[in-house]
Amino acid sequence: MSDWFNAGALVATGHGDRYPPLGDGEAQRWWLGGFGAAWAAGTDERPVGVVLAAALRGQEALHGELCALGGGQTPRGLH
Repeated sequence: MSDWFNAGALVATGHGDRYPPLGDGEAQRWWLGGFGAAWAAGTDERPVGVVLAAALRGQEALHGELCALGGGQTPRGLH
C-alpha cells in the first residue's frame, strides 16, 4: 500500500497524477496519508483542504469519498 502513499505525496507536490480507485477505502486512506504528509513537509501555507480540493479538481466523486472517510464530514484540519 505504500505505492498509494507515494502516489498521494506526488500529487500533493504537483509531480503525480495517480489517484486511488473509487470504493477502495484502504487505498484512499494510504493516498490521503501521503498527500497530507507531503503537504505538511512542504511550504504551501494554504490549508490542506484547499490544496486537496485543488488537486482533486475534476475528481469530484473521489473528493466526496475521501471526505466520507471521516464519517461524512471533511476530517478535522482539512477545512
